[in-house]
Amino acid sequence: MKKSAARFAALILILVLMLGVSVPAAAAGRDIDVAEERMRQAITNFETSVYVSDLAIYRDETVAVLEKLWEDPELFQFYEYHYWYNGSGRVTRIELSYRTGITPEIVRQTKEAADRVVAECILPGMDDLQKLMVLHDYLALNVEYEGDVYDPNTTSPSSYTPYGALVLHVAVCHGYAMSYQMLLNRCGIVSSFVSSEGMDHDWCQVKLYGSWFHVDVTWDDPTPDRLGRVMHEYFLISDDA
Repeated sequence: MKKSAARFAALILILVLMLGVSVPAAAAGRDIDVAEERMRQAITNFETSVYVSDLAIYRDETVAVLEKLWEDPELFQFYEYHYWYNGSGRVTRIELSYRTGITPEIVRQTKEAADRVVAECILPGMDDLQKLMVLHDYLALNVEYEGDVYDPNTTSPSSYTPYGALVLHVAVCHGYAMSYQMLLNRCGIVSSFVSSEGMDHDWCQVKLYGSWFHVDVTWDDPTPDRLGRVMHEYFLISDDA
Protein backbone atom coordinates (compact mmCIF):
# COMPACT_ATOMS: atom_id res chain seq x y z
CA MET A 1 0.00 0.00 0.00
CA LYS A 2 2.77 2.43 0.92
CA LYS A 3 4.71 1.55 -2.24
CA SER A 4 1.62 2.21 -4.41
CA ALA A 5 1.06 5.59 -2.79
CA ALA A 6 4.71 6.51 -3.30
CA ARG A 7 4.55 5.47 -6.96
CA PHE A 8 1.36 7.51 -7.45
CA ALA A 9 2.93 10.59 -5.84
CA ALA A 10 6.02 10.22 -8.02
CA LEU A 11 3.85 9.90 -11.14
CA ILE A 12 1.93 13.08 -10.25
CA LEU A 13 5.21 14.95 -9.72
CA ILE A 14 6.52 13.81 -13.11
CA LEU A 15 3.30 14.93 -14.82
CA VAL A 16 3.44 18.32 -13.12
CA LEU A 17 7.02 18.83 -14.24
CA MET A 18 6.29 17.66 -17.80
CA LEU A 19 3.20 19.81 -18.22
CA GLY A 20 4.67 22.84 -16.53
CA VAL A 21 1.54 23.21 -14.40
CA SER A 22 3.24 25.46 -11.87
CA VAL A 23 6.58 26.95 -10.98
CA PRO A 24 7.43 27.51 -7.30
CA ALA A 25 7.54 31.21 -6.48
CA ALA A 26 11.13 31.07 -5.27
CA ALA A 27 12.28 29.31 -8.45
CA ALA A 28 10.37 31.77 -10.63
CA GLY A 29 11.94 34.68 -8.79
CA ARG A 30 15.41 33.23 -9.32
CA ASP A 31 14.71 32.80 -13.03
CA ILE A 32 13.60 36.43 -13.37
CA ASP A 33 16.74 37.60 -11.57
CA VAL A 34 18.91 35.46 -13.84
CA ALA A 35 17.10 36.76 -16.92
CA GLU A 36 17.54 40.36 -15.80
CA GLU A 37 21.27 39.92 -15.26
CA ARG A 38 21.60 38.16 -18.60
CA MET A 39 19.81 41.03 -20.37
CA ARG A 40 21.80 43.65 -18.50
CA GLN A 41 25.08 42.07 -19.52
CA ALA A 42 23.92 41.76 -23.13
CA ILE A 43 22.98 45.45 -23.28
CA THR A 44 26.26 46.46 -21.64
CA ASN A 45 28.11 44.53 -24.33
CA PHE A 46 25.88 45.79 -27.20
CA GLU A 47 24.73 42.24 -27.98
CA THR A 48 21.67 41.89 -30.21
CA SER A 49 20.24 38.56 -29.00
CA VAL A 50 19.52 37.10 -25.57
CA TYR A 51 18.34 33.49 -25.17
CA VAL A 52 16.21 32.65 -22.13
CA SER A 53 14.52 29.41 -23.21
CA ASP A 54 16.19 27.65 -20.26
CA LEU A 55 14.36 29.95 -17.83
CA ALA A 56 10.73 30.08 -16.72
CA ILE A 57 10.07 33.72 -17.59
CA TYR A 58 6.82 34.84 -19.19
CA ARG A 59 5.86 37.73 -21.45
CA ASP A 60 4.66 40.18 -18.79
CA GLU A 61 7.72 39.46 -16.65
CA THR A 62 10.01 39.95 -19.63
CA VAL A 63 8.45 43.29 -20.53
CA ALA A 64 8.70 44.48 -16.91
CA VAL A 65 12.42 43.66 -16.81
CA LEU A 66 13.12 45.22 -20.21
CA GLU A 67 11.26 48.41 -19.32
CA LYS A 68 13.24 48.63 -16.09
CA LEU A 69 16.49 48.29 -18.03
CA TRP A 70 15.33 50.77 -20.66
CA GLU A 71 14.91 53.37 -17.90
CA ASP A 72 18.36 52.68 -16.42
CA PRO A 73 20.56 55.69 -17.30
CA GLU A 74 23.68 53.50 -17.18
CA LEU A 75 22.24 51.58 -20.15
CA PHE A 76 21.20 54.61 -22.19
CA GLN A 77 22.41 52.94 -25.40
CA PHE A 78 19.41 50.56 -25.18
CA TYR A 79 16.64 51.66 -27.57
CA GLU A 80 14.19 48.92 -28.50
CA TYR A 81 13.37 45.25 -28.00
CA HIS A 82 11.36 42.38 -29.50
CA TYR A 83 10.74 38.96 -27.99
CA TRP A 84 9.57 35.50 -29.02
CA TYR A 85 7.68 32.99 -26.86
CA ASN A 86 6.52 29.38 -27.07
CA GLY A 87 3.10 27.76 -26.74
CA SER A 88 3.17 27.92 -22.95
CA GLY A 89 3.82 31.66 -22.98
CA ARG A 90 7.44 31.38 -21.88
CA VAL A 91 9.80 33.76 -23.62
CA THR A 92 12.58 32.02 -25.55
CA ARG A 93 14.55 34.81 -27.23
CA ILE A 94 14.90 38.59 -27.02
CA GLU A 95 16.24 40.85 -29.75
CA LEU A 96 17.84 44.15 -28.69
CA SER A 97 18.61 47.28 -30.69
CA TYR A 98 20.58 50.40 -29.80
CA ARG A 99 20.39 54.14 -30.29
CA THR A 100 21.80 55.44 -33.54
CA GLY A 101 25.38 56.66 -33.19
CA ILE A 102 25.87 55.46 -29.60
CA THR A 103 28.98 53.28 -29.32
CA PRO A 104 30.85 51.67 -26.41
CA GLU A 105 33.34 54.56 -26.59
CA ILE A 106 30.55 57.11 -26.26
CA VAL A 107 29.15 55.23 -23.25
CA ARG A 108 32.62 55.30 -21.67
CA GLN A 109 33.01 59.05 -22.29
CA THR A 110 29.58 59.74 -20.82
CA LYS A 111 30.22 57.82 -17.61
CA GLU A 112 33.57 59.55 -17.21
CA ALA A 113 31.85 62.92 -17.70
CA ALA A 114 29.30 62.01 -15.02
CA ASP A 115 32.10 61.08 -12.63
CA ARG A 116 33.80 64.45 -13.28
CA VAL A 117 30.61 66.45 -12.70
CA VAL A 118 29.99 64.73 -9.37
CA ALA A 119 33.63 65.18 -8.31
CA GLU A 120 33.49 68.90 -9.14
CA CYS A 121 30.02 69.68 -7.76
CA ILE A 122 29.69 67.56 -4.64
CA LEU A 123 31.64 68.96 -1.71
CA PRO A 124 32.43 67.17 1.57
CA GLY A 125 29.67 67.56 4.13
CA MET A 126 26.84 68.17 1.64
CA ASP A 127 23.54 66.54 2.57
CA ASP A 128 21.17 64.98 0.02
CA LEU A 129 19.12 68.15 -0.40
CA GLN A 130 22.23 70.13 -1.29
CA LYS A 131 23.37 67.43 -3.69
CA LEU A 132 20.00 67.39 -5.42
CA MET A 133 20.11 71.16 -5.81
CA VAL A 134 23.68 71.52 -7.06
CA LEU A 135 23.30 68.76 -9.67
CA HIS A 136 19.96 70.16 -10.82
CA ASP A 137 21.59 73.57 -11.22
CA TYR A 138 24.62 72.16 -13.03
CA LEU A 139 22.43 70.63 -15.73
CA ALA A 140 20.20 73.70 -16.09
CA LEU A 141 23.24 75.97 -16.39
CA ASN A 142 25.35 73.79 -18.68
CA VAL A 143 22.82 72.11 -20.98
CA GLU A 144 20.83 73.77 -23.74
CA TYR A 145 17.49 72.42 -24.95
CA GLU A 146 17.88 71.36 -28.56
CA GLY A 147 15.48 72.25 -31.33
CA ASP A 148 11.80 73.10 -31.36
CA VAL A 149 9.91 71.78 -28.33
CA TYR A 150 6.97 70.87 -30.59
CA ASP A 151 8.96 69.34 -33.46
CA PRO A 152 11.00 66.19 -32.71
CA ASN A 153 12.48 66.32 -36.22
CA THR A 154 14.70 69.21 -35.09
CA THR A 155 16.55 67.08 -32.54
CA SER A 156 19.40 64.61 -32.94
CA PRO A 157 19.39 61.06 -31.44
CA SER A 158 22.15 61.96 -28.97
CA SER A 159 19.91 64.60 -27.37
CA TYR A 160 17.79 61.81 -25.90
CA THR A 161 20.78 60.51 -23.95
CA PRO A 162 23.12 61.51 -21.11
CA TYR A 163 25.83 61.76 -23.76
CA GLY A 164 24.02 64.72 -25.28
CA ALA A 165 23.65 66.46 -21.92
CA LEU A 166 26.94 65.64 -20.19
CA VAL A 167 29.35 65.61 -23.15
CA LEU A 168 27.75 67.69 -25.92
CA HIS A 169 25.75 69.89 -23.50
CA VAL A 170 22.66 69.71 -25.71
CA ALA A 171 19.59 67.60 -24.87
CA VAL A 172 15.83 67.22 -24.76
CA CYS A 173 13.76 66.20 -21.73
CA HIS A 174 14.68 62.51 -21.99
CA GLY A 175 18.39 63.40 -21.96
CA TYR A 176 18.00 65.84 -19.06
CA ALA A 177 16.11 63.26 -16.96
CA MET A 178 18.50 60.38 -17.61
CA SER A 179 21.52 62.60 -16.97
CA TYR A 180 20.11 63.72 -13.62
CA GLN A 181 19.55 60.10 -12.64
CA MET A 182 23.05 59.15 -13.73
CA LEU A 183 24.51 61.86 -11.51
CA LEU A 184 22.27 60.97 -8.57
CA ASN A 185 23.27 57.30 -8.87
CA ARG A 186 26.84 58.34 -8.12
CA CYS A 187 25.67 60.10 -4.96
CA GLY A 188 23.62 57.19 -3.67
CA ILE A 189 20.35 59.09 -4.05
CA VAL A 190 17.37 56.97 -5.09
CA SER A 191 15.49 58.22 -8.15
CA SER A 192 13.10 56.98 -10.81
CA PHE A 193 12.39 57.93 -14.41
CA VAL A 194 8.94 59.40 -15.11
CA SER A 195 7.42 59.49 -18.58
CA SER A 196 4.07 60.91 -19.69
CA GLU A 197 2.76 59.94 -23.10
CA GLY A 198 -0.03 62.49 -22.81
CA MET A 199 2.43 65.30 -22.16
CA ASP A 200 5.13 63.80 -24.41
CA HIS A 201 7.55 64.62 -21.62
CA ASP A 202 10.02 62.98 -19.21
CA TRP A 203 11.34 63.99 -15.78
CA CYS A 204 12.49 62.43 -12.49
CA GLN A 205 11.21 61.50 -9.09
CA VAL A 206 13.70 61.54 -6.22
CA LYS A 207 13.54 60.13 -2.72
CA LEU A 208 14.44 62.62 0.00
CA TYR A 209 13.96 62.13 3.75
CA GLY A 210 11.82 59.06 3.08
CA SER A 211 9.39 60.79 0.69
CA TRP A 212 9.15 61.09 -3.09
CA PHE A 213 9.30 64.41 -4.94
CA HIS A 214 9.31 65.42 -8.61
CA VAL A 215 12.25 67.24 -10.22
CA ASP A 216 11.98 68.52 -13.78
CA VAL A 217 15.31 70.01 -14.83
CA THR A 218 14.08 70.62 -18.38
CA TRP A 219 11.31 72.97 -17.31
CA ASP A 220 13.69 74.70 -14.88
CA ASP A 221 16.05 75.52 -17.76
CA PRO A 222 14.86 78.62 -19.66
CA THR A 223 14.21 78.13 -23.39
CA PRO A 224 15.77 79.69 -25.36
CA ASP A 225 18.80 79.24 -23.15
CA ARG A 226 19.78 82.15 -20.92
CA LEU A 227 23.38 82.14 -19.77
CA GLY A 228 23.66 81.87 -15.98
CA ARG A 229 19.90 81.53 -15.47
CA VAL A 230 18.26 78.59 -13.65
CA MET A 231 14.79 78.30 -12.13
CA HIS A 232 13.51 76.11 -9.28
CA GLU A 233 9.79 76.08 -10.01
CA TYR A 234 9.86 72.33 -10.68
CA PHE A 235 12.41 71.33 -8.06
CA LEU A 236 11.13 68.97 -5.33
CA ILE A 237 7.41 69.39 -5.99
CA SER A 238 4.58 67.13 -4.87
CA ASP A 239 2.34 64.87 -6.95
CA ASP A 240 -0.47 67.43 -6.79
CA ALA A 241 1.82 70.29 -7.83
